[in-house]
Amino acid sequence: DLKNKYELQQDGYGIYKYITKGKGEEAEEVKIYLTNFNLISATRIRFVDEDHEGVKLVLKSSTGEIIEKLGEAEVFDDTKTFKNFLGTLDLAFKGKVDELTDLKTWINKYFALQAEDIYKGIKFSERNEELMFITNDGALSSKGINNAIRSDKRNDIEVLDIEPITKEELKELKRHIFKFASPDKAISIIGSIINNLAVYQNEKAKQKLHHLLIVGESGSGKSTILEHVIAPILNYPRKDIKSIGLITPFALINDLSNGNYPMLFDEFKPSGLDKYKVAKLSETFRNLYDRATISRGDKTLRSRDFHLNRPIVLVGEESYPNQEKALIERSCIVYLSKRERTEVHCRTMRWIIDNEILLNKLGRALIDVILNLSVEDYMQIRNSVISTIKGLSNRPLNTAVNTCCGIEIFNLLLKQHKLSLVTKYAEHITDNIKNEVLGNEEDAHSTVEQMLILYNEMIEDERAVNVNDVVKYKRNGIFIKTSEMINQIREHVSKVGADINPLGLKDFKKQASKSGYLEVISNKVIRLGMKTVRYDTYNRELLRKLKLYSIVPPEIVDTTDEGEDTIPFD
Repeated sequence: DLKNKYELQQDGYGIYKYITKGKGEEAEEVKIYLTNFNLISATRIRFVDEDHEGVKLVLKSSTGEIIEKLGEAEVFDDTKTFKNFLGTLDLAFKGKVDELTDLKTWINKYFALQAEDIYKGIKFSERNEELMFITNDGALSSKGINNAIRSDKRNDIEVLDIEPITKEELKELKRHIFKFASPDKAISIIGSIINNLAVYQNEKAKQKLHHLLIVGESGSGKSTILEHVIAPILNYPRKDIKSIGLITPFALINDLSNGNYPMLFDEFKPSGLDKYKVAKLSETFRNLYDRATISRGDKTLRSRDFHLNRPIVLVGEESYPNQEKALIERSCIVYLSKRERTEVHCRTMRWIIDNEILLNKLGRALIDVILNLSVEDYMQIRNSVISTIKGLSNRPLNTAVNTCCGIEIFNLLLKQHKLSLVTKYAEHITDNIKNEVLGNEEDAHSTVEQMLILYNEMIEDERAVNVNDVVKYKRNGIFIKTSEMINQIREHVSKVGADINPLGLKDFKKQASKSGYLEVISNKVIRLGMKTVRYDTYNRELLRKLKLYSIVPPEIVDTTDEGEDTIPFD
């Protein structure tokens, strides 16, 4: 009400109010300016993930600058908080607490008539039974763009202005997209990235997303793939690709809880990090696979929950530290080398770099496919591809299914444009997992198995001490003094170093017993010189299956007689 002198008003100098000075005939109305800026517009904000209100103000400073401020509703609680909210020399508030309350009421009554929903981070989310892709500029759905629903600019993904991909562009892209590396590597990378876009469907189906780890020597092309293949498909700004070694553990947890869009990391090199950070990274990656919620306290003594939900891509020169089975089995690992890179791979990569806009369009088109993919349809895809995967189980099988789903989602886009589909991909994905994740074994080695393998190598390298007193191979079994073996392993790791974090005696015996390697604890008494020593009985067949032939000879040379004489080590 521009004529109401009991309301706040604004003019070219700022926001003001009328007060009456003097009494009787000497009384006069005087303008008291509370600010040196004008209010252009205001919007009520609902922070959906945090479940509280905020406000967005568009202000015009005395210098003519248009400044946008976004904050929580509590900024109007006291003058100090409000001044901090303004946060620039161009904007000033000169009123007291009561006048700040009047300003809040005035803004709410005349300006904050519209509301926007703000989400934490870029994400796929369901709203009113409709799946949306929420970005900083608005929410994309199958019905169009809604500018009243946005993310809070913690991440930066620009897809709304990208033009649709044409049939000819998609056809040409399909000819190159799987040729920047060998088929097992290229298909594993592309499949993992596309399936990561279906993070909402995957979570609702109560499935788990694996990590993508790309490892290779310097110059093998891993960073080129990250910057010119993965990032363009995700429309991921290169400036937001972070170095995993430079990020703090808490910042990593915070970033992984901001939305559910994939996150890219470069320079993964555990050997250059201290052991505390390595342990923290391992813990975070394990929790991320399970989408765990981490609680942290703040200075107000209130706890804050961080829901880890962003798929990750790691690129570096080294694999996981200590060959941790839990992380290896939770990942799709792709190894690259300069020697394996062919002229076809180089030529394809040059084409991809020159046509990066086509990858941007592909990513935009895949998001449209995801937005029209129901959870039931996603599960049908998973159930259909699982029969094509042979020789895998447990987590490696889940990794293979995820990757195959990504290729099938790509096929859905090809179907829309009536193009030929990608076929016979499951074999390449399975081969990569068997080679790089399982090491051509049925399963990744546990810590117990790694320790036994290490001790076998120590014997072969003549680094083990008094082997004939530690290991006793007899006709009636294989007996090991476990405590001494573990002591030597620990000393070896401490002095020489090894990519393993040894278990303690109690944990080793417990896990070795559960896995079948240790059959009976302290059941065999053998005389050594003038004293008797208790040994543990191990399973010969399982040790032979691990090819620990320096601990237990192959069956074809097991020629000992019925006596108690041991087989000497050469």
